[in-house]
Amino acid sequence: MSVSLSEAIAENGLERSGRQTFKVNEQCYSVDFNENSKVTSVNFITESVKKNNDFLFITANRTPTCPEFLDELNSKAVLKLHDEKLSKIYSGKKLHKDYDALCFSGGGAKGVSYAGVVQVLGTERLKTIKETSGASAGSLIATAIACGMTHQQVSDWILAEELQFNEASIEAAAISVISTPLQKHVHEIANILCECDYPLLDENESEIPKEKIDGNSLKFLTFRQLDILKSHQAKPDDSALDAIYLKRLVIVATMNKNVETELSARKTPDLPIYLAVKASCTSPIGMRSVEIDSKYFGSGQYGSDSSNTRRASLTDGGLTNNTPHSYLQGQNTLAIAFDSAQELQNRDLNIVEKSVQKIFGSELFKSEMFDIAAAKNNPKITLCFISPSIGTFDFKKAIKDFFFIKWQVADQFIKNEEVLSYANRFQLLSDERSINERFSDETLKSTVTPYLKKKSEFINQEQNSKRADQRRRYENILDLRSPSSSQNTETAPSAKHSVTPYTRRKQGFVSATPKLIPEIELALAPDIVMMVTPL
Repeated sequence: MSVSLSEAIAENGLERSGRQTFKVNEQCYSVDFNENSKVTSVNFITESVKKNNDFLFITANRTPTCPEFLDELNSKAVLKLHDEKLSKIYSGKKLHKDYDALCFSGGGAKGVSYAGVVQVLGTERLKTIKETSGASAGSLIATAIACGMTHQQVSDWILAEELQFNEASIEAAAISVISTPLQKHVHEIANILCECDYPLLDENESEIPKEKIDGNSLKFLTFRQLDILKSHQAKPDDSALDAIYLKRLVIVATMNKNVETELSARKTPDLPIYLAVKASCTSPIGMRSVEIDSKYFGSGQYGSDSSNTRRASLTDGGLTNNTPHSYLQGQNTLAIAFDSAQELQNRDLNIVEKSVQKIFGSELFKSEMFDIAAAKNNPKITLCFISPSIGTFDFKKAIKDFFFIKWQVADQFIKNEEVLSYANRFQLLSDERSINERFSDETLKSTVTPYLKKKSEFINQEQNSKRADQRRRYENILDLRSPSSSQNTETAPSAKHSVTPYTRRKQGFVSATPKLIPEIELALAPDIVMMVTPL
C-alpha cells in the first residue's frame, strides 16, 4: 500500500543538517539545510553522483518536483514529527542542573523561541519548578508553565494561537494560556475552590452554577485561586489534578507609565490572571492601557491619589522590569533573556534607544541594564542569553518559521548549559566567604521588597557632573550593609508601594550618566563572575 510523501519522510526519518541526498521512488535529489534545520534548496542529481547506500530511500505514492519536495520537507506535518524526535533526544540528555524557578524576559514575537528552552528542560525538569515570573511576552510563557503546560502543549498552543500585535489577540492568548492546560480538570478545580470558599466567578463576579461549569469558566481564575490549587496538590490524595504541576506565578506590569508593579497572589490575590497577562503584554504605543479596579490592590498601591483614583492604568511590564527575576525566591533560578539585553551591558545608549525611551516615557533600556547586571552577579541565578533570528514585531515569521526558531534556541540553550556545567566545576572551588559577605543582608536574600527599595534609591539619585562625586554616591548606594543607604532618598508618591532597596538602586542607575556603567559593574561584581554568552 502506497503512502503519502510526508508519511514516507516521517517513517524514514532524516538528519536535518548540511547536505543530504534522497532517492524518492526512482528520482534522486540533493537537499541543503541551513543552520536552523530549514531546507533552503533541492536539486535533481544523477545516481552516479553518490553511491547507492549514501541515499535515504523513500517510497511514496508520487515523485515530487524539486519545489514540491522542498515544501514537503518544510511542511508542518514533517516538522512536527521531527520535533517529537528531538524531544525524545533531549529527554535522554543529562544537562546542567535542575532549577526551582524560571524567569522569562519580554521580547514581543521573540517570545515564541522560549518553546525551545522549555523543550530542552523537558517534562522531568519542569516538574522541579516551583515558581515562575515574566514580563510582557514572557508573562505568557510564565503563565503557561505556572498553569501546568507541558513542553509539547506550549508549542501546540503557540501554533494554534497565532499571536498578533493587537489587543484582541493578546486578550485571547491571555485567556487560552490558562484554560488550555486546566480545562480538562475544570470540574475538579471548581469543587476544590468551592470547598475553600473561593468559587469560580463569571464576568459579573457571580458564582458560576455547577451545571454551567465548562472550560470557559476558567477565564477569571485569580492568583489566589491558582495558589489554592497549588496548595491542594501538596495533599496526599488521588486527585487527577496532580497530573499537572502548578507553580507560584508573578507577573510584572507598569503602572501609570513608570511604576513597576507586582501582580501576584501576594500583592493582587483576587485579580484575574488573564488581566495581569494582558496588562503586561500591552504595548504603550498603538494599544490602550488596561484599566484595573483599585479594589484589586492594597491600600495606596494603585496611584498617587488613593482617595480619588478608582482605577489603575497598567501597561507593558517590560518598560520597568523586562527580566523580573527579583520576585522569585528560588535557590536555583533560571533567568532567560535575549542577547539585546546582554549587548546593553557593554555600551552606552544610542540615539535611537534614547528616542524610544522618550516616546515610551520610561527609562526601559537603563532599567534593563540594571536588572541584567543584578542577575548575573547573583549566585542563585543562572542567567542565559538566547538569540533567535526574529524581530520583536515579526509575528508572522514567528508562526511561519516557528519550528526553526524553536530548534535554533534549543541548540543555543543546550550549548549554554554545557558551558555552565563545565564552569561550575571551578565555581565549587570559589571562596564561599566572599559570597556570604556580598549577600550578608538577610532581607536581600529572600523577598522582593528590599530589592525594589534599592532599585528606587538607585533611580532617584540626583545627577552629578563630577565623576568622583558620582563614584562615591554609587558606593554608598551599592553598599548593601549600610543602613543609611535606604533612608535618605525621597520617593515619588505614586511609587511608594514598590519602594524597596532594589528599586532605589535601579532608579539611581537609570538617572545616572551612562558613562559610569563600568564603575557600576565594578561595584556590583562578585569575586568570580560567570556570564553565559550566545554560542
